[in-house]
Amino acid sequence: MVLTFSLFDNSYFHIVTITFSTLVVAEILNVYSELNRITVVTVLFTLGTLVFYWIAVYFVSDILDVKTIDVNFGIHIVIIALVCWLPFWALKKYSMITNPDDYQQIMKLVRK
Repeated sequence: MVLTFSLFDNSYFHIVTITFSTLVVAEILNVYSELNRITVVTVLFTLGTLVFYWIAVYFVSDILDVKTIDVNFGIHIVIIALVCWLPFWALKKYSMITNPDDYQQIMKLVRK
C-alpha cells in the first residue's frame, strides 16, 4: 500500500482502480506460478480474464477512475503486482530446492 501511495495520487477512486487492477494481475501471476507448463488453453483463458477485466471496468466505470488508465498506469500496476507476488514465488522456489516433495524427487530421478 505504501508503494501505491508513492506511485499514484491519493484519490479514493484512483486507489480502488489500482487495487482492482493489481488484484487481476497478481492472480494471473499466481496462476502461472502454479502451472507446470503453459498451453494454448492457458493463454486463451488469460486473454479471457483480461477481456472480462475490461468489461468490468466498463460496467463499473462510476466506481473506477477509468480516465487514469494508460500505459504509465499499467507499468505501475505491474510493478506493484510484482512487489506483492515475487517474494512468495521466490520463497516457494527456495523451498522446492531445499526441501523437494516426493513428486519432485521422483521426477529428478526420472530425468537423469
